[in-house]
Amino acid sequence: MEKITRSAVVNFFVVAYAVVSSIEIAGEYFYDQPLIWASKPFMNPLLAIMYWLSSKKANFVFLLALAFSWIANLFFISRSLDSIALGAYVFLAYRVLIIYVVLRLIAFPGWIPVVLGSLPFVFIYMYVINVSHEEIGDGLYMFIMQGLFISFLGGLSVGNYILRSDGASTLLLISTMMFAFTQFLFVIRLYYLNLSVFQSLAMALFALGQFILCKFVVMAESDNSHSRSIVVD
Repeated sequence: MEKITRSAVVNFFVVAYAVVSSIEIAGEYFYDQPLIWASKPFMNPLLAIMYWLSSKKANFVFLLALAFSWIANLFFISRSLDSIALGAYVFLAYRVLIIYVVLRLIAFPGWIPVVLGSLPFVFIYMYVINVSHEEIGDGLYMFIMQGLFISFLGGLSVGNYILRSDGASTLLLISTMMFAFTQFLFVIRLYYLNLSVFQSLAMALFALGQFILCKFVVMAESDNSHSRSIVVD
């Protein structure tokens, strides 16, 4: 019998994640609660297993961040304002942990590249806040906090990409842009146009963004490990 390799197992979980995510996206489009509950709770565990098997030395903080994201997404399923508010607080912890992971994996590009790189994200968030602050209401401060963290992560991603435009930097930048766009779609759907296509599109971007972020972490860990081995040699 042919031996099953680790890469084959990883590919199995990648396919499983894609299938479950597709089911979740369809559930969001048709707002089918049983379909959502049958798929959404399994997305992050599949991603965590995929990362665990892909990484040479798994990062506990990144796994913890995925756990916070998983809890937040469970709160988001009901779509009630109270549940969404609780999920937003948990998701903020996820953002903080992801920023910590990124800072540990990349060389800090410096404050000037970070500030300049964050400006496009800040301007877009300021525009969204300006046109929707009355509709957001009590959730305004949480939205501002989310905007600040994603803007800082965006600045890190852009600054890192400018200074070191390798594969890992590209993955980080793409995932950050997807997360930012997901936030804008969330506001549009919640306060302006409650169309199912916005929710399903936001979920598709988030699922893909999480997967790409996971690939970034694995690639950056591998690059850093290779760099350290060269220094030692």
